[in-house]
Amino acid sequence: MEGKISAVAIGIPSIVSKDKKTVYSTPNLKGFDNINLGDPLSKYFGIPVFIDRDVNFLLQSDIAGLGLDADKTILGFYIGTGLGNAVYINGKFHYGKNGAAGELGHIPLRGAHGQCGCGGKECSELHCSGKHLQEIRAEY
Repeated sequence: MEGKISAVAIGIPSIVSKDKKTVYSTPNLKGFDNINLGDPLSKYFGIPVFIDRDVNFLLQSDIAGLGLDADKTILGFYIGTGLGNAVYINGKFHYGKNGAAGELGHIPLRGAHGQCGCGGKECSELHCSGKHLQEIRAEY
């Protein structure tokens, strides 16, 4: 029906359940871990609500907006609250067994230092994130 919202999609920098309703782990946004956002919001609004990793929505928008061939393998890398990336293979997003396929932000990086939101001390996003870019800007 024209002019009527039929569903809501919410992107969040997190690992998300396969049914696209529950946020599992969000190291850079405290208080969002293990929360079912989809069901209560769907009940409140009376329409389906889906959540997914924000980088998947960003890559989906880039694929459509840039007219990329959706039958190819496409990788998207985004700097925001951390280092996010999405993997798109033959017309579908690749989520992996636990919903974090290709997640690079929390891979240990030699020489990294500091405290990551996930609790790690050598995560790559300690150097590849909006927060780190702000620190560089402030220093120089």
